[in-house]
Amino acid sequence: MEKRSKALEVRARQEEEDEEREREAIQRVSKNADDAMDLDEELDGFKLPTAEEKEQEETNGVDLAIVQRRIRAITKILNQFSRLAEPDRSRTEYVSQIISDIAYNYGYNEFLAERLFQLFSVNEVCLYCRRTLLLFRQSIPGYRIL
Repeated sequence: MEKRSKALEVRARQEEEDEEREREAIQRVSKNADDAMDLDEELDGFKLPTAEEKEQEETNGVDLAIVQRRIRAITKILNQFSRLAEPDRSRTEYVSQIISDIAYNYGYNEFLAERLFQLFSVNEVCLYCRRTLLLFRQSIPGYRIL
């Protein structure tokens, strides 16, 4: 009986330590995301793409760096929409653009990306996408994360 009790205590301590490490990892990722979001450079001259630019991106493709920058900028704009948004653009336009960018960048279909946005906040969706991509990369033997 005493052995079982000690085993349960050890397991509970291990679970608490695992949970603490997970919380710390999430805070580190969240802090990195916040630090990246604090960069005003992300918004310097940022404008949503026009219909012609979107059509051009569909036919010619788009650089992932541009998509990632756009995701960061739109996330920041959506978090402070009334202060940062372009006056003639609606929140729906920003949301539809970030959904298509997340689908393109992380390999999701737009239906899944849209559902994630219905369930979670913008920051949580971005954190989830980055985290699952990181976990996926770690699961591949021999894959190095730079």
